[in-house]
Amino acid sequence: MLSRKRLNNHGFTMVELLVTIVILGVLMGAAIGAVSWILDDAEDNYYETLEKNVAMGAESYYADHRGSLPKSVGQSRTILIKTLVEQGYLPDVVDRSKKDCSQSENSYVKVTKSSKSNYKYDVYLDCPSYQTTDNTVAKTVNINVTFNAGTNPSATINVSTSSDNQIASYQYYILQNEQQVYMSESITVGNLSSVSRNVDLTSYAPGTIKIVVTAYDVQGTSKTVTKEQTLS
Repeated sequence: MLSRKRLNNHGFTMVELLVTIVILGVLMGAAIGAVSWILDDAEDNYYETLEKNVAMGAESYYADHRGSLPKSVGQSRTILIKTLVEQGYLPDVVDRSKKDCSQSENSYVKVTKSSKSNYKYDVYLDCPSYQTTDNTVAKTVNINVTFNAGTNPSATINVSTSSDNQIASYQYYILQNEQQVYMSESITVGNLSSVSRNVDLTSYAPGTIKIVVTAYDVQGTSKTVTKEQTLS
């Protein structure tokens, strides 16, 4: 007699199906995570390169317009990316979707004089699909001017800021009876948190003396204070 083998016509069991679905889900999750990481990394690289190119365009612009650079250490200037494009220092600046980034007033380069001969360029983009903002927290710069009346009149200028900030530079000028009679050079402080200077006013008495002081911290924040005194 011929023997017969009984065939197993059953499919996967429910447990096997669940295990398979779980494994596929894990694999898909890992694949999606890897692809997402690659895309994020590519986007970061794109905008990092874009910002470097914009900064180089701004450097070229200021190389041709040295008079527009900030004069004092700590002082900042901004230029719109639109201006750099219009004047031929940059090609069209677009985001990854090829949409223009240069028309917004919030797309600009801030150049800060960081030392006597060095400048720092910070790029801020306002694109349809990408934005960077100036997250620098403004620090407080304090200026106090005290007049010392007497036979030899003088004034003491004190500039200070918080302990987690430093003064980059300051400048002052003197007016006698509303006429400017003296302007100091930009005085580089050397990144201290406070500085003091005594100003001899003997040659400006008698008269109404006004002293105007402008100070900059290392982040480009500035403050101007005016004090007035009548000297006999």
